[in-house]
Amino acid sequence: MKYKFNIFYFILGFAFILGAGYLIRKSMEGFSQSPGTLVQLVSSHVPTQEDVEYYTKEYPKVVRKEMKDMTEL
Repeated sequence: MKYKFNIFYFILGFAFILGAGYLIRKSMEGFSQSPGTLVQLVSSHVPTQEDVEYYTKEYPKVVRKEMKDMTEL
């Protein structure tokens, strides 16, 4: 008799957790409905030659320098 109540409360708690998870998922905003999505997807920026040169030549140097600065004691 003692175990029936424990099982009942276990099932009740499990159902509560599932229900709360379901409600939280339903209340979250989807990616397609975010305000910035349309701006990101419609972006018309095309990398210029300067962009390509910067990200292939200069940017790796900047990253290496910052990594070195962060890891020095």
